[in-house]
Amino acid sequence: MASLSPQSALIILGASMALSTAAVAQGVTPNPSADPRNAVGLGIGAVMEAYRDLDEDTRILPTPVLRLDGRRFSVSGTSASYSLLKGEKWEAAATLDYRFQGYDAEDSPIFQGMDDRDSTLEGGGWYSYKIGPAILTAYALTDLFDRHGGYELRGVAAYKVVDNRATKVTPYLGLSFQSEDLANYYYGVEADEAATLVIDGESVTRAQYVPGETLTPFVGITARQALSRKWAIAATGRYEFLPDEVVDSPLTDADSRAFFALALARLF
Repeated sequence: MASLSPQSALIILGASMALSTAAVAQGVTPNPSADPRNAVGLGIGAVMEAYRDLDEDTRILPTPVLRLDGRRFSVSGTSASYSLLKGEKWEAAATLDYRFQGYDAEDSPIFQGMDDRDSTLEGGGWYSYKIGPAILTAYALTDLFDRHGGYELRGVAAYKVVDNRATKVTPYLGLSFQSEDLANYYYGVEADEAATLVIDGESVTRAQYVPGETLTPFVGITARQALSRKWAIAATGRYEFLPDEVVDSPLTDADSRAFFALALARLF
């Protein structure tokens, strides 16, 4: 992969989000009197991808943490948002999100002879609504660099089970709709990429494959425990239940995708 892999970007974002329960929805700016607005740190993360025959099924990676939170502009990991409108319980924002996904042909023998699938910058917006300790958020993102040429719609429901100055724990669940162009780019096989391969001494057929639109449910949790006024431990995890359209791809051999991270952060 390039200098920052898709796997490391996932856990950079996840660990950064864990430093704020509101960041799960990326829509509600934390109260500055109750929560430090910015953080940097370092930790360790683990990513389990669904692609087959990767060098490592579980990758252990260093996890940088970045969170910057202004009154209208904020950065959390690999996402940046600008608040457009805000009420007492709701907020609407424009957002940029870098999709670190894809692979290089050398990442697995199943990819040999295929074109690389690249990361891309996506733009769009989100709308978030608070109902007591719950946060409901809807996202819409589209490819700005025309790499996959598609779009994603996502809904997330988060619930603050613990929310005080020292400890924050927020589980969440959601559903992601990916357009045909997006899913085909990362999990499909073009006609000129179909081939019969020899992997570990066995003949493997990589047939042409078009997954089409996909609907992926996921669950996750973010948590933060303050160690002092300036230091905190952040943890995050996310588990995706991959749909049949992805599971049936000749490029995959798993029905799920997950990441976990634990980091130490300096708050300011």
